[in-house]
Amino acid sequence: MWFNTLLAFISTLCFAFLFNVRGKYLYYAGGGGALAWLFYELGLLYSGSTIIGMFAGASMAAIYAEAVARVLRIPTTIIVISAIIPMVPGGGLYYTMVASIEGEFDLFMHKGTNAILEAGTIAISIVLVSSVFRIFTQYRLKRLEKKMKKKNAALRK
Repeated sequence: MWFNTLLAFISTLCFAFLFNVRGKYLYYAGGGGALAWLFYELGLLYSGSTIIGMFAGASMAAIYAEAVARVLRIPTTIIVISAIIPMVPGGGLYYTMVASIEGEFDLFMHKGTNAILEAGTIAISIVLVSSVFRIFTQYRLKRLEKKMKKKNAALRK
């Protein structure tokens, strides 16, 4: 598991470089990919389901990307797109196309459904985490506004 996590770090680092992520952000992107893959494998190990593993890995990638983006003041997409690369169901899509070319309809449907479910799980988990972060941020901003209004009203008196 640790060797695969290291490979996920290296592959994410290389992919981020191809996407013109530069400087120290490369290492943050690589760390996101490694963390996502580690949580994918842990989810797969404890649940036995690739969908739950994908959800765990993509959720952790999104949480990591949101946190790093806030600290470094960069767009979240720089980190999250690179971080989910190790989990993209490319093999499933490949085998879906092979099955369709060979005329194996049952295998085509099985592989295609799994690939779509895995990709959908990644997308849903990223949207879910992003929405929770956005709601939390808006809540904090409203609390800060109320606090500032009270402070300004006290200063005017």
